[in-house]
Amino acid sequence: MTNYCAHCGRILPENAAFCPACGTPVIEVASNHQEPKEPETFFERFKADYWGTKGRLCRKVFLLRSLSVFVFSFLIVALYMAGQFYFAKTLQEASGPLFIVLFMMVHSLVMMALFIVPQMILLMLSIRRAHDLGKSGEIVAFIWVPFYGLYVGYMLCAQKGTEGENRYGPDPLAEGGAHS
Repeated sequence: MTNYCAHCGRILPENAAFCPACGTPVIEVASNHQEPKEPETFFERFKADYWGTKGRLCRKVFLLRSLSVFVFSFLIVALYMAGQFYFAKTLQEASGPLFIVLFMMVHSLVMMALFIVPQMILLMLSIRRAHDLGKSGEIVAFIWVPFYGLYVGYMLCAQKGTEGENRYGPDPLAEGGAHS
């Protein structure tokens, strides 16, 4: 297994005590290495699959997980809004204006959370996909730049990942099919 410098990402020679490029001690990197354990509960599996920026994600898994986040968040927002329309109509008939203002404030906070959480998950999936392409996750920030963002989106959705191990981890396709 090839070792990479934790600071600069360069390939380290075997038995090196320091990175020849930047001088970072290699002992810290080797002592922190632990074999990952298989997630046992639903929440551990969710965290391993959707929450985190470590490792790589192949195209197929990236697209399927992104689609599942979109569909799930759309359904949750639709159900929440349907309940709110019913509750607001009932509330308007039974309560005063102050209670309605409080209700709208809480409603706004819940809607922000329902928007922000899926966006954070999509950001983390995109960073892991960029890692599969051998690029830093910082490139995902450029998705908001006009025209260049189209190229970044194309890279994430259509380009084949780097074959074999790169500085972000082993090839997700080599580990066991199309999963990361």
